[in-house]
Amino acid sequence: MHPISLIAIAAFVALALACVNGAWSGSPFSESFGAVVDNPWGLTMLVDLNAAFLFAIGIIWLLEPRRGVALVVTVLTPVLGSFVPLAWLIARGPAVRRRLALSPA
Repeated sequence: MHPISLIAIAAFVALALACVNGAWSGSPFSESFGAVVDNPWGLTMLVDLNAAFLFAIGIIWLLEPRRGVALVVTVLTPVLGSFVPLAWLIARGPAVRRRLALSPA
């Protein structure tokens, strides 16, 4: 398995564990989100997160030949978070690597 696929799988698992930890903490999501938004660095983090979502979606639109799949990723990423582009990368990693290898420099 390619190192990029291993990194994507590790990131997916780490994100899943963080979500489980958050869910088991007993703290309501709305209260935690409010605390993040009230903090200037929390707001900065949210802007950074959304910029990463937009970047990932843009890369997927460039590399995914099936527009329907790219559209589903675009809709689901802001709702489900990084799980979606990570899952796409895990599933499409070999094809993406082949396509990038054939691209002109």
